[in-house]
Amino acid sequence: MQTRYIPALVMLVAGAVVGIMSIINKFDFLYSLELLLVVLILFYIAGVIVKKIIIKTFEPKNNDDDNDFQFEAEDDQTNEDESEQNQ
Repeated sequence: MQTRYIPALVMLVAGAVVGIMSIINKFDFLYSLELLLVVLILFYIAGVIVKKIIIKTFEPKNNDDDNDFQFEAEDDQTNEDESEQNQ
């Protein structure tokens, strides 16, 4: 899964919303730029956090190796029990 662009996408969507709202509400130009800067920084940080959560959620579990060893040990014990019963 490509997660490289998540922070930038979140940041740009938030920036677009702030830009549109600034135009609609006819904010002062300097105030709009200050607000845009703060929003872009905050939403970039939020995007990085979301990216890490998504990566952590979808990463495969590496416990398969431990489970294989456990199954092999159970198989060995089962084989020993069967050979004892056959004798």
